[in-house]
Amino acid sequence: MKLSKIALALATLTVASSALAHGYVESPASRAYMCKLGKNIDCGTVQYEPQSVERTSGFPTGALPPDGQLASAGISQYSQLDRQSLNAWTKTPITAGKNTFTWYHTAPHKTVNWRWYITKQDWNPNKPLTRDQFESTPFCTVNGNGQAPSPRQEMSCNVPQRTGYQVIYAVWEIADTTNSFYQAIDVDFGNGGNVTPDETPAVVSEWSHALNGQISGNNINPGDKVIARFFDANGEVASMRTELTVLLCISGPGKSVGIRSGAGHQRSTQRCTCRGER
Repeated sequence: MKLSKIALALATLTVASSALAHGYVESPASRAYMCKLGKNIDCGTVQYEPQSVERTSGFPTGALPPDGQLASAGISQYSQLDRQSLNAWTKTPITAGKNTFTWYHTAPHKTVNWRWYITKQDWNPNKPLTRDQFESTPFCTVNGNGQAPSPRQEMSCNVPQRTGYQVIYAVWEIADTTNSFYQAIDVDFGNGGNVTPDETPAVVSEWSHALNGQISGNNINPGDKVIARFFDANGEVASMRTELTVLLCISGPGKSVGIRSGAGHQRSTQRCTCRGER
C-alpha cells in the first residue's frame, strides 16, 4: 500500500511537471507576450497565458496548427491572435543579420529543438497567416539534444534580408510529448515594403473615409484650418500629418466648399459642407 502511494505521488508529480512546461518568446516580444505587456489590445485570454500556445507538433509539414490559425495554434480561446492586417499588431524594429532571440520557459522541458521561420518578402500582411505565407525552411534551428533548457534561453540567429512588416514564427518542439509551443513575432525591417499597387494600407483607407463628407458645416468655415492626424498600432504616423485649409463657399447654406492640402503635401481637393454664405 505504501509503495502504491509513492508510485501515485511520482505519477502526479510527473503530470504536474509536464503541465507546467510552457513558454513564450520574450525578445523580440511575441504577439502573445505583447498582449501580456499591454502593447497589443483586444487579445482575449492569451494576455494572461502567453506561455500556453501549445499544440501537436507538425509545422510546417503536418496539418497542425491549421492554416489561418497559426498564431493561436488553433486553440479557440486564443483565436484573437489570428487577426491579421498591416496595422493590427505592435511591431518590433529589427535588422537583417545576427540577432538574439530569447525564449522564456515558465518551466523547462526536455527539448528537441527551437526553430524560426519567416514570411516571404512578397507575403500579404492583410491575409491570414498560412504555410504558403512563410518560407518552408527555418532560417534558424537550435538543437535541444533532449535536455531541459534554462528558464531564460538566449539564442543567436542570422535573420535574412527583408523590408517592411514581416512575421517570424517561432516553434519550440519538446521531446517527451508530441507537442510544440508556437509564437508569432511581428517585426519591422523598415525601408518600405508590403504595399502593392492594388492594395492600400488601412491607415490610408481611414484617411479617405475620414475626409469624405465627414467635416461638418457646423464647425468649419472658409479660412479655417483642419489638421489631419493618423495613427496605427505604433502611434501617430507623422509622415501623413496634413494641414487642410478651407478655400471658399460655393453658394448658400448646406452647400460645399473646397479644401486643399498645406505646404509639403501633394495638392488634393475634398468636399465638405459650409455654415452659410460669405
